[in-house]
Amino acid sequence: MIGTAAALAIVVASIPIAAVGWIRTRQFRVGIGILLDLWVAAGLLRLSEDATWQRIAGAAALIGVRKLVIFSLAVSRRRTS
Repeated sequence: MIGTAAALAIVVASIPIAAVGWIRTRQFRVGIGILLDLWVAAGLLRLSEDATWQRIAGAAALIGVRKLVIFSLAVSRRRTS
């Protein structure tokens, strides 16, 4: 119960934190990286509370999406440079 509430607080706080990171650095990749890192942290926090196969699959999918997005942004950045 506490882990779920903390995870929700992390997800809610991640949006303005990511926006500040994006504005300060003027790089979308930094902002989205912060956002996805915090979402992974929230997912792992929920997973630590109750490790069902559904939550394990959700955390693994979120980590996979994070890796894919960061990789694709890095590749697109190299092409535009």
